[in-house]
Amino acid sequence: MPNVKIDNFTFKYKNQKPLFKNMTCTFPDHNLSLLTGPSGCGKSTILKMIAGLAPSNWKTTTGKIYLGQRAITAVKPSERTPLVSMMFQDPNQQFVMQTVQEELTFALENIQVPASAIRDKITNALAFCEIPELCERQIISLSGGEKQKVVLAIMVALDSQIMLLDEPFASIDPMAKQAILAKLVELKTNYHKTIIIADHDLNGYQGLADKLFTVDSQRQTVVASAPQQISVILKQHQPVPLKFSLPALRQLPTFELLQFELLRSQRLLIQARSFRFYPGVTLLTGASGSGKSTLLKSLSRLTDYHGTILFQQRPLQKFKSQQLYHQLALVFQQAESQFLAVTVQEELELAYRHRLSTYWTTAKIQTVLTELKLTDTQDQVVYQLSGGQQKKLQVLLLLIRDPEVLLLDEPFAGLDVASIFSLEEILQKHFSTRGRSLIIVSHQLTEQHHFFQYHVHLQQQHLSYQEGLL
Repeated sequence: MPNVKIDNFTFKYKNQKPLFKNMTCTFPDHNLSLLTGPSGCGKSTILKMIAGLAPSNWKTTTGKIYLGQRAITAVKPSERTPLVSMMFQDPNQQFVMQTVQEELTFALENIQVPASAIRDKITNALAFCEIPELCERQIISLSGGEKQKVVLAIMVALDSQIMLLDEPFASIDPMAKQAILAKLVELKTNYHKTIIIADHDLNGYQGLADKLFTVDSQRQTVVASAPQQISVILKQHQPVPLKFSLPALRQLPTFELLQFELLRSQRLLIQARSFRFYPGVTLLTGASGSGKSTLLKSLSRLTDYHGTILFQQRPLQKFKSQQLYHQLALVFQQAESQFLAVTVQEELELAYRHRLSTYWTTAKIQTVLTELKLTDTQDQVVYQLSGGQQKKLQVLLLLIRDPEVLLLDEPFAGLDVASIFSLEEILQKHFSTRGRSLIIVSHQLTEQHHFFQYHVHLQQQHLSYQEGLL
């Protein structure tokens, strides 16, 4: 089983300063290594280079990356899959077929697995990842978390020696995260895989990660923690209980669901005889695939539903599109789906031209760009930003539009704790304290006592207010 060795490596994108300078580190074989660091520091870039997926706009000046004794540049594309496979931060970038079974079949055919063996490999991979029920599902119908589980099943089926996972738990609930981590540990222990996970969120890794590597942006390198430090560091990132208020039932709701049913692929997701979302900042939680994202789409009239949704005391279907979308906006789970222009500056100018109020001035925008650490990105192409940088930009663009209600689907995915706090403060200062309402789906939870007012949990097709969350 090969080590992954990065030797005296310098990496930069064209027309940008180096991300890494003379970096040297080794990810040992038969280990689960955790790679962490702030949003935009280069974690995804490291994994892509290990996988031999050099970006089109890259330039290295020195150094090599080795898989065992072989430089990655010497490994032919046809030879890579048995050596290394990767789960991207956005799983949508990895799918080419319509159904889960077709996707797995396509992947196995590409590595010339005999047709007679494909069915068993698919069955075994889905069973190992505990998602056999997804086999016949259309990929477009899957939640973000379900898609990440499917990619893991593909990696299991491909049976690569080295498995790279880039922010694999951004859209997955904590219980599902622990279940997948247990599977990764099983792959390492029983099947002798080398696993490298890039993650900003260190919750749940206590006792599971063998090695911990941190990207040091100031020194443009990667630092390995001493073995005795790993447990101490990971203990500091254990989840803490959160407390929430219950809404005053006499206040007028923002949304009201009446005789409401939400289905996807003929599967009942949510049923509500009567349920209200109240003004303020509401956290919406539930298991991966339970229907949270689909609910946000129904509230913004982007998917069909049965029954009635009242928005501001009026049936949602009675609003003309322009009138509705002047009052509410949805931040999609995939940031790239929301961009319309090429560069960050062009996106900002477009949002500024179409803002619904004069609240956002150019001076305010520049201040917030600094707070989000996006100032140096303004000339960059939006699709070349890191996943975390894309998320921060996406939220800012919708804030500049300044609707009355914002629905946010996983706005903190790919963000480190400091970035989450900064984004929360901006949402609070520039939105919620101005009497505007937020409904936020998120699995990325920190000590957010000051931010969320209410907690709605989706379980077994029903919505309910909860006073606590662990």
